[in-house]
Amino acid sequence: MRTEAEWLAVVTTAPREPVTICRTLKALASAGFREILVSAEPGSHHPRQLPGRAIVHWICNERRLHPWPHWLTALRYAIERHPGAQIVMFQDDVLAGRDMLPWLDGMIWRPWLCDSVGVCSLWLTGFHDRADMRPGEWWTLADEEMPRRCYGALATVWTADRAERLLRDPPGPGSLTKIDIWLGRYCRDARLAWIQPGVSLVQHIGDGISSIDPKAKRDAIYRQAARWVKHAPQK
Repeated sequence: MRTEAEWLAVVTTAPREPVTICRTLKALASAGFREILVSAEPGSHHPRQLPGRAIVHWICNERRLHPWPHWLTALRYAIERHPGAQIVMFQDDVLAGRDMLPWLDGMIWRPWLCDSVGVCSLWLTGFHDRADMRPGEWWTLADEEMPRRCYGALATVWTADRAERLLRDPPGPGSLTKIDIWLGRYCRDARLAWIQPGVSLVQHIGDGISSIDPKAKRDAIYRQAARWVKHAPQK
């Protein structure tokens, strides 16, 4: 069993209106993360007050990278400087449930340690919600849905070895956006599974541009969780 000290939250942020990163950082601290790394594009909002229970490190890109190169750069930076950590990559417009991390730490290992898993998402959209699934259960996205319906890249879990496997030859060279699509393409081409929770562990709060659909609104079925775990269940 791993401990909370071995988890690192990585948040990629860019200029956006309305600003959401303050709510995201506060939520991650309440979720149980003690260390948070923020990777920021130029011009990103930098909150003056940071969550008191978490250590927050900031790195700023010298030039704008755009979503997909920025995401890859942040993941590479995290595994190089925290090689033993279990890393969760978050967007800057995500809420996580209170005390989620200790609960997640105890529930994730059985499905996540399977060598056939490529991406472990903590996000489940309304599009994929199934009434028969319960908190603590996991399911695998069907092969025929990858990469077109891989909607879970706003919160994904990575170990160093799995991240290195992706970073050796990431898909989408030259692409600037479509993080979900490229992670789905990676799983499909490598014949690896995309797993996601039976009930979402995070909620999306952003109203800005989506890399999947620039015209999508926040309440689009694939941009909102129909159900999510706002408070971790009591043991």
